[in-house]
Amino acid sequence: AATLTGRLRNFGSAVAPAVGWCHQHSGRVLGMLGVLAMVGLLTWLGCRYLLAQHHFRAAEQAPAEHNFTAAHDHLSRYLELWPASADKRLLAARVARRAAAYDEAERYLNELQQRQGRMPELALERLLLQVQQGGLEQGVAEDLWSLVDKGHEEAPLILEALTRGYLYTYRLEDALRCLDRWHELQPQEVQALVWRGWIWQAKHEPLKALADYRRAVRRDPKHFQARLYLAQTLLATGQLEEAADQLEYLRQRQPANSTVLLLLSYCRRHLGQTDEACRLLDVVLAEQPDNSSALRERGAIALSQGELTQAEAWLRQAAALAPFDRQILYNLYQCVKRCGSETEIRKCRARLDQVDADLKRLDAVTQAVLQRPNDPALRCEAGIIFLRNGEEKEGLRWLDMALRLDPNYAPARRALADYFQRKRTRREP
Repeated sequence: AATLTGRLRNFGSAVAPAVGWCHQHSGRVLGMLGVLAMVGLLTWLGCRYLLAQHHFRAAEQAPAEHNFTAAHDHLSRYLELWPASADKRLLAARVARRAAAYDEAERYLNELQQRQGRMPELALERLLLQVQQGGLEQGVAEDLWSLVDKGHEEAPLILEALTRGYLYTYRLEDALRCLDRWHELQPQEVQALVWRGWIWQAKHEPLKALADYRRAVRRDPKHFQARLYLAQTLLATGQLEEAADQLEYLRQRQPANSTVLLLLSYCRRHLGQTDEACRLLDVVLAEQPDNSSALRERGAIALSQGELTQAEAWLRQAAALAPFDRQILYNLYQCVKRCGSETEIRKCRARLDQVDADLKRLDAVTQAVLQRPNDPALRCEAGIIFLRNGEEKEGLRWLDMALRLDPNYAPARRALADYFQRKRTRREP
């Protein structure tokens, strides 16, 4: 205790002169503290500003790479870090819309309206947000087309939103008209070619799809979606070696992308490179053990090699995860035919026949929609088939389209009521 008391006495003696100086020069001390506080505040603001500008520059670059999700994320961070002008908030709303973050886009527009009141740009962006989500009620599309025909400065953005709306509502002929006009205004715009290629695929014209995808890749070799669609169409038309080349390019850019690895595995298997196909599938399954497509391919390889027990194990695991996948059911049926009981064979055949019938009918219905886009019965039937085959999001979208055409269409309302009743029943203990 005595030692501690002595140390405290010594400490007091040491600091007493400093305390006395501060007391005598209190004004100078407060000034110094104020300067330090100001320097700290300016440093903090400077860091926030620099970080905000980093996110804004990244957000400006991302749309050029057709990565609207990344642009939306960067702009969200920018708005969190730094007060934004009206034009930047409008840009944030537009990028959120193009990234399909519709709730965020609506929030930005509401904030902007509260701050700025009515603005012509705000009104247009609200209209594009409505159209892009399928809100193509009578007169809306015509008003936007009128702006395009008058040479509005945002004509390409208007055509992009109209295209998205027409694709959402499966009005493919109208979407083609938009894309052709967009291509006239911006011949170098790759996304117009990518979407046009997708439409040709939906219309069962793969050669036209390939032509547009090839043009897109030539104009922007780094456009991931364009090259992926090109590879998928090459696979569908049996051009395996070129498809493999395209997929290898994509793998160099995204080594862990499971879609690319799965498609490349399919190529390798059908090119006779089974070991490489298995290695690629094992990479996917190591990260995603419940990936039904990888399990399906593993089962297909085992089946082709006569390893029936292993094939059945892979395929049953895949079927439990994706019970309506036609290729899984077909491979499982082939496996059971060689080593299963008659009861199991009939059961597998019945499931396969049902899915085949649904797929055949769905193709007929969607092709008929192209000729009769305003028929709610066709859209309702497609929605019911999607729901029956586990495609809930697509099923609800097609039923929504039927009710947009006729809000009182009873079969669509009944299908929705049945769907939600089944969901409630599944949730009950």
